[in-house]
Amino acid sequence: MPHEWNELLVVTIDELIPEYWSSYPVLKNELHRYKDKKYGIKRARRGCRGHQALILFDSLPEDVRKAIGDPRKRFDHPLERYYEETEANYRFYEKFKRPGFGNLGQEEKERYRVNAAMCEALIQLNNWRRKEYKTLKKSTRGLNQILLSDAMSFQEVLREKHHTMHTLPSTWRGLNEKMRAYEKDGPVALIKDAKGTSLSNARKVDDISSVILEALFAGVEHKPDATEVRRQFDSFLAGYLEVIDPETGALFEPKGLKALSDSTVRSFLRSWNSSIGTSAKRTGDRQKLIQRFDPYHSLERPAFAGSLISIDDRQPPFYYAKGKRAWFYLGIDLASEAFTTWVSGKSKEGLILEFYRQMVRNYAQWGMQIPHGLECESSLNSSYRKSFLANGAMFGDVRIEANKARAKRIEAYFRPLRYGLEKKRHGWVARPTAVAEANQTQYGQGKEVILPYEEIVEGCLRDLITWNNTLHSDQEMYPGKTRWEVFVENQHPDLAPTSYGSFLPHLGYCTKTSCHAGIVKLQYGEWLLGDAGKIATGDNLIELMQRVEGKELNVYWLNGNDGKVLKAIVYTDRYLCELFPKPVYQRAVIEQTDKDKEKQSLMSAYAMTIAGYQKRRKHEIQDVVVIDNTPKHQPRIEFTIDGVSKYQASEEDAQVLPGLKDEMTEFENKENGGSSYLRSLKDDF
Repeated sequence: MPHEWNELLVVTIDELIPEYWSSYPVLKNELHRYKDKKYGIKRARRGCRGHQALILFDSLPEDVRKAIGDPRKRFDHPLERYYEETEANYRFYEKFKRPGFGNLGQEEKERYRVNAAMCEALIQLNNWRRKEYKTLKKSTRGLNQILLSDAMSFQEVLREKHHTMHTLPSTWRGLNEKMRAYEKDGPVALIKDAKGTSLSNARKVDDISSVILEALFAGVEHKPDATEVRRQFDSFLAGYLEVIDPETGALFEPKGLKALSDSTVRSFLRSWNSSIGTSAKRTGDRQKLIQRFDPYHSLERPAFAGSLISIDDRQPPFYYAKGKRAWFYLGIDLASEAFTTWVSGKSKEGLILEFYRQMVRNYAQWGMQIPHGLECESSLNSSYRKSFLANGAMFGDVRIEANKARAKRIEAYFRPLRYGLEKKRHGWVARPTAVAEANQTQYGQGKEVILPYEEIVEGCLRDLITWNNTLHSDQEMYPGKTRWEVFVENQHPDLAPTSYGSFLPHLGYCTKTSCHAGIVKLQYGEWLLGDAGKIATGDNLIELMQRVEGKELNVYWLNGNDGKVLKAIVYTDRYLCELFPKPVYQRAVIEQTDKDKEKQSLMSAYAMTIAGYQKRRKHEIQDVVVIDNTPKHQPRIEFTIDGVSKYQASEEDAQVLPGLKDEMTEFENKENGGSSYLRSLKDDF
């Protein structure tokens, strides 16, 4: 059979002689005849030093190629053999953050993954073609346009087989630039404005305008509202209002600044990043300021005083109603043969999502990571191949098989489960046409036995317990160990940590809530912001607060087997952060343990991060002097009140008043005939 050698499709001489050439000398003469020609049979490698000679498959006559068979014909499109959305690219775009703007949106990530897979496929196809043409001594002229045509025609394949589309340029110049950039810089080359420069320039409120707005809002003696600040800002832009830095005396220049709407000014002043500083300068009630911005501690009342999984659905052979059987969805760890996930229901509706939720709960309860690989059937899982079943999301590698029971290893374990354990239970339904006579319906027992649904489920779960506690089938490798013991003691050391942020938006329950003073209310509990598996502090916490504080949030969470929240993340159109239970420690100092002190220290670091940032922002806001030069309206008819004169400023020069000591001396001299009753400390002693 033809095989690939050095990126070329080749055949050996033994495959050609004597079926297509009578002898080696005849074949050798033909190779020599076409040696320097652009057509005819060509040698890919000479035979020498124990290496067999290889013939280039594409240089063989057409009838010979057809007789041998071209293995590439199984691909309907030349790009199909190279196109693959890799785990590495998925994880790269999942974790990438634009400076100051956070993670990529869901649509962006999917678009970049498809474009990255296309770039890799096009580069590999282009390299293979050029090498093959060079070997065949063909001109490579026109290959660029052929590659462009392949890229555009592959859109139909992507739409039908992968349910997606690429967005690469439709011109050779643009496509070539993308390919070269990807080849040089990798996946980051496809991200638009990866450094966030143009997005920063597009902000509605620039840095200079924000300084002016905050100064007008909190840097003056009176307390204007957002509408008044916007009017003053318009006057400043028109040149009627001068804003001066009192420390340097410098004037702020309105040149280059743009007008802002009421809603933009109001939104900016209400933002957490601005209000944490302006409120500290404007608010006179310190308790209200603390309540609004300072995370608070929760204290207890004194008391004295834990590599591949195969999954499929099945219906256990028991009836809970006439003609109706329960549905189970099961997952088995192939190395240990232990069933690790199970859910049941009266129908398949919603069963698959609950199955994956239960898998997360079980593995978290056991302190283990989600398996790396998954094999599953297509009917219930294919609709999730672009979400949590994409490679690198919940699992590192996912293989979805359509109507291929043999491809799912779990099918082999259903038989011993049915005929080894379930067969012994009352109400078991046999197959009348089973191959083995022992598994056929017994004479006179063809009537259906109806059992309570709960009894069927409980019996099936007991069978799983029995199965996991029996000896492993390979006793040579695992002598004396049960399936469950192998599962617990033989975990792969390189399993990646469970990536909750990738699948909770699809599997978790969504709760709308908000963040207030760094604390999020969820399921009757209080949660703190964090990332990378720990509660955030320092600059990471400030960056998260700028994104979530005071805003309505979508929190996706999943409960554990104990009913409590197992994991929670904040997600809009993109992943923002994790949530962690707020530390609660003992109020009484004498009862505090080392763990209580760790919780107190962590909560203090969290609160002091925000308090320190508030203080820093407060001092960054400048005090200003505002001079209003707006022209005053002169009324044609002036209103007056009898007896009240119009105020006019005095034009006399200011007089120097005598000092307090001089006045007292003069008074004493007048009252006491020149004697003073003021005595020094020395006179008193």
